[in-house]
Amino acid sequence: GFLSPAIILLFIFAIVFFLFFIVVTKKAKHPFLDFSLFKNKLFSVVSLIIFLELFATGAIIFWAIYFQYLLNFSPSKAGFAMLISSIPIIFMAPVGGMLMDKYTVKVPTITGLFLTLFSFIWFIVFFQKGSILWLLPSLLTLGWGLTFSLTSAYAAGITTVPNKMRGMATGIFGTLRNAGRSIGFAVVGAIILNVEHIFFSKDLEKSKITSSLDPTTFDGLLAKAPKAVDAFNKLSTSAQAIVKQAYFNATEKSFLIANIFAACLVVISIIWVLIRCKKKKIKCKSKS
Repeated sequence: GFLSPAIILLFIFAIVFFLFFIVVTKKAKHPFLDFSLFKNKLFSVVSLIIFLELFATGAIIFWAIYFQYLLNFSPSKAGFAMLISSIPIIFMAPVGGMLMDKYTVKVPTITGLFLTLFSFIWFIVFFQKGSILWLLPSLLTLGWGLTFSLTSAYAAGITTVPNKMRGMATGIFGTLRNAGRSIGFAVVGAIILNVEHIFFSKDLEKSKITSSLDPTTFDGLLAKAPKAVDAFNKLSTSAQAIVKQAYFNATEKSFLIANIFAACLVVISIIWVLIRCKKKKIKCKSKS
């Protein structure tokens, strides 16, 4: 886990080398990354939005797994469900651009963030229904929200910096996008696995039949991992029923908590935009 010595050591190395990178970059005549860009209020707002929103999408990657293992969707049906969230991109990207041109970048960005938050809340409330129709509002508003917020944020962030630095700004946004998505995937995955293990262990301890079992033996049971299936088949019928239900409940709870975590990241993004764009000195309208 994240508290293991190896992981902690890697975190320390990452922090040390990042600080070293900052020192070297600031002293360079032609820096690879000009940190003065972040002195631009709008650029800093956009940067955090991109990172946090892509961080939150780490939970969305696991939705397909949830559809297959907990709702028993076929791979094609799970893929179709995830594809639904891409439909609004076709229609809403131009609308977001028009809103930004007519008003300010704050309007489509805040609208998109609230739609994304609504998507997570709807999923959290209705994810146990087991029907695409019930999850349809969540899937549609997810694509709509991400399109509004990210498209307008990218455009505003690029146009707010000088022409000679737009290439660097694009590179920074690309780095933040990839970092947010990869770190989000890792963190959400760790949350799901650890929360699943905690609840599964507690449920096994409630019964005398399963209290002596090692929870890690059944890792990947819903995914039909060979070792987990072999260990499961060796149990008695009554023990199998307890283990199966306990694992299902634990996995369900882990997905719930992971999506609550993602929703909290979106809330932080909303608060960040409202605070940073509230001051009169900060103009949230993109420059031509």
